[in-house]
Amino acid sequence: LHGGNIVLHSDNGSETEKDFRTSRPLICDFGLSRSVNSRESNPTIRGVFPFIAPEVFHTRKFTTKSDIYSFGIVMYLIATGEQPFRDRQFDTSLICDITSGLRPSMP
Repeated sequence: LHGGNIVLHSDNGSETEKDFRTSRPLICDFGLSRSVNSRESNPTIRGVFPFIAPEVFHTRKFTTKSDIYSFGIVMYLIATGEQPFRDRQFDTSLICDITSGLRPSMP
């Protein structure tokens, strides 16, 4: 995804990673993507909360590192078959805990 140093996906999640009956996952839905060189921040955070990197809640800026965090959460979902933070409501309390270091536990 970042090999060409061109695009930040900014919205990785289980719905944007598709298999299409091949042995290779495909990343799709680039609707929120932007140039890696973009210095633009987002007044409104868009995306799927469990997949948004903690620093995005502070900086309102997506980076290659935030894409990698999101991809890690996708890998968690694949490895466990369960949503991260499945025992919590997706609200400001959970966001505060995530920005303070909370990470999904492995079952």
